[in-house]
Amino acid sequence: LNIDSPGGTANGAFELARFIRDISDNVKPIKAVTGGTMASAAYLLGSAASEIIASPTSVVGSIGVISIHQDHTKALEDDGIKVTVIRSGKYKALGNPYEELTEEAKSILQEHSDAFYMEFLTDVARYRGKSVAEVQERMADGREFLGRKAQTIGLVDKIGYIDNLIAELVSKYASLEASRQAPREYGMCTSVGNNETGDESMSRKKSAKLTPELQAQIASGVPISALPDAEDTSVDANAEVEGDGVEVKATSEQEGKPSLGAEESTPEVKASADEQAEAVEKEPANDALVSFLRNELQAANEKLTKLSVELERANAKLEEMNSVVPGMEDIVRAAMVRMEIGMGNGQASYDHLSGAALVAQYHKVNARFEERFPVGGVAKLEAKSAGEDFVDENSVTARLGAISL
Repeated sequence: LNIDSPGGTANGAFELARFIRDISDNVKPIKAVTGGTMASAAYLLGSAASEIIASPTSVVGSIGVISIHQDHTKALEDDGIKVTVIRSGKYKALGNPYEELTEEAKSILQEHSDAFYMEFLTDVARYRGKSVAEVQERMADGREFLGRKAQTIGLVDKIGYIDNLIAELVSKYASLEASRQAPREYGMCTSVGNNETGDESMSRKKSAKLTPELQAQIASGVPISALPDAEDTSVDANAEVEGDGVEVKATSEQEGKPSLGAEESTPEVKASADEQAEAVEKEPANDALVSFLRNELQAANEKLTKLSVELERANAKLEEMNSVVPGMEDIVRAAMVRMEIGMGNGQASYDHLSGAALVAQYHKVNARFEERFPVGGVAKLEAKSAGEDFVDENSVTARLGAISL
């Protein structure tokens, strides 16, 4: 989830967060990342992911609830409009904008706000694996935090960027997929491996596909964990493998027959297995091709790992440069201001310039300054009279041996 949002209304936010966590736990792991803002209701959604990544300059937090009441009575009165509110039910529409907000109405609205706030705290605490007291004390006073501070107090898991996250996931799952699809010996059957853990010794877990029927059941509020499995993608230990290495699921249960153990195999099954083994022995093994493909795969994985490391280093260097550039720009602006003052042009402002535009303007100002005050040259200026406190650009003799900015 690439999130950049200051939040929004409470309606639907809690349900969507629950849905995200349900999917992440039972269907497919979900990570949340922000390079901008993940605040208030947007943070509630991000907290439901399995991991939160934020850039150093992102804004995270703002855990709290706000309700705003507008009192239009004075404006209506000034316009000559008188509003009469007729209600059945003592507390009906107490917060409407056509009446002054009474203390009783304010108390009720505050009660509602506090209730939403506690729901917010409870859900964030559950999603982040923390206590409600810790969330309330350290994270949920309504403040917003920049990325690194947010990581320190536990709002996010690590500092990073979306391109790093994508590269990490591509590298991880590409390697797993390549390993899964690597050539296998004829007649052999291996487990596919668990994509979530990367453990090739583990059979793939059952996963639920988001069919329209399943989506409808989820929307009705039934947790995914309580639903029957939509599809069993685990690899059957008795699955046969055809000559091209493709697994064929043909279990005895699918055929409506009881499974057979080794001792219970029928003579026909044993004969078929013997014939298959004999055929494999007669078929020449292309060891050279298998070895070549494996070496190519290993080389590709090593290259991918090397590129990932180089990308990580480049991003670290870029982050370092980004932290230095603002200070350097301030130095350049200050230098330009001093040069303008030295040329008698008054104090100019270059706060609106940055990057390439700032550098280009600096070259222009510096060229005019050096033309007027050549380094090592003499500016022939004469004083009006001795002892004057007033200093004018035409009343001083100055030797410029060097310029320091």
